[in-house]
Amino acid sequence: MLKFIKHAALLFLYFVAYQIASGFLMVGPTLQNIPDIPAQLIDSTIWICAIIGLVLSIALIILLWKYVYPRHSVDYRVTASWFHKIQWPILLYIAFFIFQFIVPVPESENQKLVIEFVAAYPLIAFSSVVIFAPILEELIFRGFLTTYFFPKMADMKTVGIYLLVTGSLFSLVHMPATLPQFLIYFTMGLNLGWLYLIRRDIRYPMALHMLNNGISYLMIVFLV
Repeated sequence: MLKFIKHAALLFLYFVAYQIASGFLMVGPTLQNIPDIPAQLIDSTIWICAIIGLVLSIALIILLWKYVYPRHSVDYRVTASWFHKIQWPILLYIAFFIFQFIVPVPESENQKLVIEFVAAYPLIAFSSVVIFAPILEELIFRGFLTTYFFPKMADMKTVGIYLLVTGSLFSLVHMPATLPQFLIYFTMGLNLGWLYLIRRDIRYPMALHMLNNGISYLMIVFLV
């Protein structure tokens, strides 16, 4: 129990550190909404904060990648052949992507903030949304969560609990306001967790996460 509490506290602290780093990167929309601040001061402050956020993000990535994530491993013994076919999470992602066009869902507060951020500061937004967010979120919600909370996976029941937890946490931190919004983020988190289990390599969900955010970024830049 004490180990669980310790790991839960570490998970929370790493997430807070990630929020602080991304907060510096995404300070632009907040400053722009404050009246009576000269535009030149806003721009210079935003770029200074972006540099601080960049340094903090890189430092956190190094900490998680080199010193935290490798300290534990997963004893994975699930043998269900259907579960390990990589086409299933890929097809799920494609279906998830198409669903968002067929059934329009109102934008969450997180998505509104991202759209505003990308429109105002596309270069800073690219580094935050497409590069750092996928790397850090995967290290925290797939890498750390899996190796520290689910070190032994011997059956599909444990896998199901893990996918439910990683999908739910991933969704909740993106601040969904409605059930459809929650399900969209949940499905993405579940899919990334599934891909991680298939390959047991955090770089695969990182790549898919970057692809997803990159597509969203391009759609905002060219269509919004």
